Amino acid sequence: MNMLMIIPDDIPIGVIESQMMGLYSFYSKDYFVELAIPSIYKQDFSLNDENISFYSSYDDLKVMTKRKDIVYFRSVINFIHLVLFCKKCKVRMLYDYRGLASFETFSKDRKLLKFLALYLAEYLVYLFADELQCVSKNMNKYLQKIYGAKRIRVIPCLAQSNTLRDGTVNNPIRFVYIGGISEWQNIKMIISTAELIQEHINSEFTFITSNPAAIKEMLEKSHLNNAKVLSGDNEFVLRSLQNQDYGFLFRDDTIFNKIASPIKFLEYTSNGVIPIVTPFVGDYSKEVTLYDIGIVYNNNSSVLINELKSISKKIEYYRERLYRYSEKYTWDAY
Repeated sequence: MNMLMIIPDDIPIGVIESQMMGLYSFYSKDYFVELAIPSIYKQDFSLNDENISFYSSYDDLKVMTKRKDIVYFRSVINFIHLVLFCKKCKVRMLYDYRGLASFETFSKDRKLLKFLALYLAEYLVYLFADELQCVSKNMNKYLQKIYGAKRIRVIPCLAQSNTLRDGTVNNPIRFVYIGGISEWQNIKMIISTAELIQEHINSEFTFITSNPAAIKEMLEKSHLNNAKVLSGDNEFVLRSLQNQDYGFLFRDDTIFNKIASPIKFLEYTSNGVIPIVTPFVGDYSKEVTLYDIGIVYNNNSSVLINELKSISKKIEYYRERLYRYSEKYTWDAY
């Protein structure tokens, strides 16, 4: 069977590289897959591949869709634009809830009418899609609770590979943050936590971001001493993680955080980086405790420092556990 995977024009190139290309390989086990990539990304793909096509309009997508048995969507806007055309052409539709656009948008702009429109659109997707997929067990439960019982396949954001590192901890101990400066990424809380850590532990901090100037400005206003800011593509990020000990991943107590599957979590664990998370990170916060692979930070600084000191003395044990946990969460193994 032939599948068309539509990549939206509003996701970063890093997500395309780490997740959409992973899904492309994943589905290629069962389908002949054509990737529909927005033309704005042409310069980022040097592949001369007959399975990759570029689109600049919905007319382009309709031409591609006509020749397929099933179309993969991850954008509610794309789905709404093409749902009638797919029904008319008897093309099956697979929708992948990689997040909830309604709640994510509302958290940014607080526009109620926009929220209601997107919420309704996501409900219509739930009703009319032939197959459903989502990114976490928590999201599966949530969707079925608010929209009704349906079969939903769970495919989290997965890692490209998995590495077993040795039991050596760096001196100073290295902490890393991957991400931007959006409010939901809690960069201010991460910097203040890093300041606290440096008072008790010989440490160094690396911030890998696509917003280096903004984070440098924030660090200049902080009391953090041993810190550096880096920027690079997905390959650079994964390579850099091989030299880090702990990774920050902080989220607030909101619906869209509790049902999410942040890419960086498995990027940390699959590269032997011990995650430090808040209690609201999708399925992962519970799994950190269940599998004993990191730290759940509850704003108790003395507990955090004690856990860091204890884990750093048993780094080989934790690296082994990270490897065993992550080996089932690669694109090849899942």
